[in-house]
Amino acid sequence: MNQIKYNASVIIPTYNRVNLLRKTLQSLVSQTHNRFEVIVSDDGSSEDNLELIRSFEGQLEIKFIYHQDTGFAVARARNLAASIARSDLLIFIDTGVILPPDAIERQYLYHQENAGALIGIVHGDLHSSQHDHNHEIDPDVIDERIAQFSKYGYDLSVLPCPWIFFWSCYLSIKKPHFLQTGGFDEYFTSWGGEDVELGIRLHKQGIHLCVDKNIEAFHIPHERQEKLNIKTDKENREYIISKHHDLQNIHLLRQYGSRVMNDIAMSED
Repeated sequence: MNQIKYNASVIIPTYNRVNLLRKTLQSLVSQTHNRFEVIVSDDGSSEDNLELIRSFEGQLEIKFIYHQDTGFAVARARNLAASIARSDLLIFIDTGVILPPDAIERQYLYHQENAGALIGIVHGDLHSSQHDHNHEIDPDVIDERIAQFSKYGYDLSVLPCPWIFFWSCYLSIKKPHFLQTGGFDEYFTSWGGEDVELGIRLHKQGIHLCVDKNIEAFHIPHERQEKLNIKTDKENREYIISKHHDLQNIHLLRQYGSRVMNDIAMSED
């Protein structure tokens, strides 16, 4: 029997958020394009995600990977899933991301005509803890990167630091490009930066980082360890700066984020 040909592999890392994972999977059931597989990669949850996965087996082509909890290892979780993906198109989404019904179809059609890595726009989430416990999408909270896209346009090739927008909550990339760059750096064993660092390597290899304003999703707010995340993000930025010390403007990562980094970089040129 010939192996089923999938147009996309949707990869979802997860850890102890079974209710949010259920909502993400429900959004995939409703897709207008159905030639895709789903790979849930569990980073050692104590919750019973396997039971949830089994409940979707008749509705999705779904696989479940579990590895023991050895601490924060989302880079490894994504890499493991990518290694068994049966499609040339990898779509990464976080647990709690809700895709519109035409999301997979839009992703597939985009990559049929474009070779770059695609950064999805994600609304409804906050970096603060203001709405962390609501578990409801706030439609008034738009992706913070929109202001920069509106200012400079959606062609990121004109920007000195396009990689600062490369967030793994919703992105897609051709599997050969992902493997060519080595995937996510598994040095990252704490929150922050593993997605931006992959974006830097893609950028260095000449793979365009792209945005399409019509490819959007929504992220359900969830609990965060704000103080710890700030600490580990700062540490991980130093690692990125050291690893990519030869990259122009990399020093700006020490102080700036997606809201202003390109503004500062262009003012210094």
